Amino acid sequence: MEGLIIVLGLILAIIITVVIIVLVIKSKLERLTRSTLNMGLGETANMLMKGIKEEATLPKSISNMTAVYKPQIERDFPQLGYAAMQTMAENALLSVFNALESGDVDKLTNASSKLSDFVQNRIDDFAGKETKVFFDSVKIHKSGISSYKKTDTTAEAVFEISLEYLFYTVSGSGKVESGSKETLQQAVYQLVLSYDQQEYLNTTNIVFSSNCPNCGAPVSAIGKNKQCPYCGSGLTEIADRIWLANSYKLIK
Repeated sequence: MEGLIIVLGLILAIIITVVIIVLVIKSKLERLTRSTLNMGLGETANMLMKGIKEEATLPKSISNMTAVYKPQIERDFPQLGYAAMQTMAENALLSVFNALESGDVDKLTNASSKLSDFVQNRIDDFAGKETKVFFDSVKIHKSGISSYKKTDTTAEAVFEISLEYLFYTVSGSGKVESGSKETLQQAVYQLVLSYDQQEYLNTTNIVFSSNCPNCGAPVSAIGKNKQCPYCGSGLTEIADRIWLANSYKLIK
C-alpha cells in the first residue's frame, strides 16, 4: 500500500511539473506575441488559422504582362490573335490534367512531341508505383502571358494560369497518399506555347509551305509579309499559325 502511494505521488508530481512547464511556456509565448505582434496568443492562433484558410481559398497571383505583349502578338499573328492563344493555353493545361488522370496521353490537345513524351513519362511513373492521380473541381481564376519572344521561324509565349482544384493521389489499395479529396488547393501553373515550323512538321506530318508562290524562295513564317524579299511579288498571309503546347510546370 505504501508503495502504491509513492507511485501515485510520483505520477502526481510529474503531472504538476508538466502543467507548470506548459503554463510557463504559454506565459512566455503570450509575452512574445504581445511584444512583437501586439496581440495575445489566442489572437495570434486565430490569425494563423485565418491565413491557412485564405491560402486554400484565395486565388494566387500571376505575373501578367498581357498589356505589353498582346499588341505584339496581334501584329505578329493577326489570324490567331491573343484571345485564341490564351484559350489554347488554358485548354492545353486542362488536357494535361485529363491525360494524367486517365493515363492516356492521347487526351492531350495541341501538344508538341516534347510535351507528349514528358506526360507519357509521368503516366508511366504513376503506373509503376500503382498510383492514380486526380484533378477534380478544376476552376481557372485567371491567366496571362508573362513573356513572349520570336525569331524568323520560331515564337514562344509563356502563360501563367491561376486555378483551384481538388488534387490528390490514391494508392492501389485505395488510400489517399497525398493531397485531399475535400480541401481545395490554389495553384499557379506555367504553360509554354511554341511555334516551330519543323516541330509542326514532325508532329503532324502535314505538308506546310512557307515559300513565295512566284519564285519559290523561303519567306518568314513569323509576322505578316507584304512582299517577297527576293522577287518583290506580293504575298498573301501564310497558312494559319500552328502553335503547340511545349511544356508545363507547377510554379506555386
